[in-house]
Amino acid sequence: MANLPLSDGIDLLQRRARTLQILLIIGTLCILPGALGTMAEMSGMIDLDAEELNGLSAAYALFAGGEFILLVATIILFGMWIYRAAANVVAAGIGGFGYTPAWAVGWHFIPFANLWKPFTAMRQMWNASNGNTHMLDANHHLLSLWWTFWLVSNIVSNISLRLALRGNYETSLQLDLVARAAELIVYPAAYLIVKQLTARQVEGRMRGTIFA
Repeated sequence: MANLPLSDGIDLLQRRARTLQILLIIGTLCILPGALGTMAEMSGMIDLDAEELNGLSAAYALFAGGEFILLVATIILFGMWIYRAAANVVAAGIGGFGYTPAWAVGWHFIPFANLWKPFTAMRQMWNASNGNTHMLDANHHLLSLWWTFWLVSNIVSNISLRLALRGNYETSLQLDLVARAAELIVYPAAYLIVKQLTARQVEGRMRGTIFA
């Protein structure tokens, strides 16, 4: 669906944005109970390694499973939203846009390059959608905030997982709390980016001057 007419592409972007925003809101609401569960693990109130999970441990295990499913769904839909937003920029014929829709998403999965390439792709999409077609690589505070805390969350979570696999559970749980704190910025910032970029593309179509 990369070659949809621009108007249809914007409609599709809007539909994906609505669902994605709902997932991001739910994800935000899960941060506090998730952090409380981590603290309960640290205090010994929850033991997920027990042979039989009962009571609070069973409830938290169920919550963690649901949260994981939510995370996977959010990542998939966020990628689909990025793809469509980039495809719309390409369809609008914005000069200087340096990404195909596939690579706007694909750079997230390339080691080392994923530390900055997805951010620069989002920055170009943001500026193109907001009419800054002459300065596609200009920085914006919202994007910088989102990406900084996204990196913190992901790097810390990765370290936490490695420590857990080595049996260092106490430090792993402490790092989980740091990642949770970063998510308090990541989720709302992502929500605003999705909402505002989508709105700008919709408004551009309504004015008849796409992205201008």
